[in-house]
Amino acid sequence: MRYVTASAVGLAAALVAATLWVVGSVFVPIYGSMLVARFTGEGGAVGAVVGSGSVLLVAAIAFAGGFFWSMRRTKRRTAAGRVHGP
Repeated sequence: MRYVTASAVGLAAALVAATLWVVGSVFVPIYGSMLVARFTGEGGAVGAVVGSGSVLLVAAIAFAGGFFWSMRRTKRRTAAGRVHGP
């Protein structure tokens, strides 16, 4: 059951990290350049591209971090005698 819980935590961490990465890679450059253009009075169009490789890397790192964090936390709770399972 520990591995299922740790995998669920890792999956949640991966989804959050990938979502934040996409938002940061797409929306921040677009709206940042629009804000600068508004201040300077110039116009222009800007685009952003997010490759699947970078999103996959961020998701994999976040999954590993969430998985190992959850396993470490469960191990500490079990060692302290706070969790009693069958």
